[in-house]
Amino acid sequence: YLSVITLGELHFGAQKSQAQAKALKVVQQLAQMAQVAYLDENVAIHYADIRYQLHKQGNMIGNNDLWLAAHARANDWIMVTNNEKEFVRVQGLKVENWTK
Repeated sequence: YLSVITLGELHFGAQKSQAQAKALKVVQQLAQMAQVAYLDENVAIHYADIRYQLHKQGNMIGNNDLWLAAHARANDWIMVTNNEKEFVRVQGLKVENWTK
């Protein structure tokens, strides 16, 4: 699955690119190949819980990362990232780094 949040970040990166048209085409092709996953109420509940727990600990992560973690945890997916230090703070989230 490709989270709609990740898709938004990819579109943002493509728009900032020097080769904008080419980058946008690659993002569109990826979106066609992957199943884009959208947010639902269950994700919102996980978001609130994760944000509350991290806030209590004084150990917040970025807003988009909060939503990505909630999206993955709510659906029992594995979060594949090379930014492990952010996501390992989220209780109950499975995290893998495929770049190692």
